[in-house]
Amino acid sequence: MNNLCEQLLKKTDVIDGLKSENFDIYFGEQLSLCGTGLSHVLGIKIHLWVSSTPLMDYMSWLLAAPMPLSYVPTVAEIELSNQLTYYERTQNILAHLLINYQFSSSNAETTAIFRNFYGPKFPSVEEIARESPLTFVMTDEFVDSPRPTLHNIVHIGGLGLEENNQITEEPFKSELSKGQTGVIFISLGSNVATTYLPYEFKKNFIDALKSLPEYHFIMKIEKDDNEIPEFCKGIPNIYLTYWAPQTSILSNPRVLAFVTHGGYNSMLEVAKFGVPVLVLPFFGDQFRNGRVSERNGWGKVFNKVKLLHGSEEFLEAIKDVVIDESFKKNAKRTSKLIQTKPFSAAERLSCKSKGESYLLLFIIT
Repeated sequence: MNNLCEQLLKKTDVIDGLKSENFDIYFGEQLSLCGTGLSHVLGIKIHLWVSSTPLMDYMSWLLAAPMPLSYVPTVAEIELSNQLTYYERTQNILAHLLINYQFSSSNAETTAIFRNFYGPKFPSVEEIARESPLTFVMTDEFVDSPRPTLHNIVHIGGLGLEENNQITEEPFKSELSKGQTGVIFISLGSNVATTYLPYEFKKNFIDALKSLPEYHFIMKIEKDDNEIPEFCKGIPNIYLTYWAPQTSILSNPRVLAFVTHGGYNSMLEVAKFGVPVLVLPFFGDQFRNGRVSERNGWGKVFNKVKLLHGSEEFLEAIKDVVIDESFKKNAKRTSKLIQTKPFSAAERLSCKSKGESYLLLFIIT
């Protein structure tokens, strides 16, 4: 990211063009502070942070937001919930220190790039970031681990989720009516290409699905994946698609469970519509997200590596999530909590900062 930042700053015509716009507010993603430094270059007085994941460790540190590591799991590729054993707390501390070191090193490099262009007196990008009056976190409090927070950290998870998602188009309308017992939806997200999953993984995955003829499966795969369609030949209870209206499917009452990679948007959608979830985490915050659903009783985490050695455990995990009524009960409870909050995500975007009022209107169609 720092290489891209340096290339951007070399484009003086672009920088001058941006300066001439006289922007009032800057919104920046927290994964890189290049934009934060750029907001200072452009003379933008108000810069706001946006986090597309649960609040990152180093972000909490810069904002002085408490993060007790005894029960707040780090946002790293580590499978922890808020109920930590002594060993897991040690893991949590080490992972926290590592991720903070990585981001701090990257931020120091970002600052050095700006000082190379604008002189040694250019402030640290971390110092600029600390001045952010508001931080918008694209998560929901009920789909996260419990933790202390601050008044200027605003959760806006679910912004843009439609309320009325009835499916009227084919083939999904017909596919959702199939299955003696109900429908199970499967999607591993846009970043996990089924094409590149191991042969044994995919074969065992499909073997588990065909062992459940009473359920109908709608599964999203990649266009260039030739192996899964081959495995599914002659299996009437599996419908493959290259694209699916995910929120519309999840809101359908015939959908009994969702098998997912655990990306936060998917977790938020399935929580809002009250559907039990089986999570196969692959990277990033997906491990943590899965543990959140498990902690609150509306989901279960399955180790994807087990699918390299057979289908039996995966089959049992699916049956557990679908048959055990406690998953459904807790999913509906979580959905109700999300949908009956005093203020919606859009309503929370009405804010006041440094004596000036800003009404950020989002018209969702």
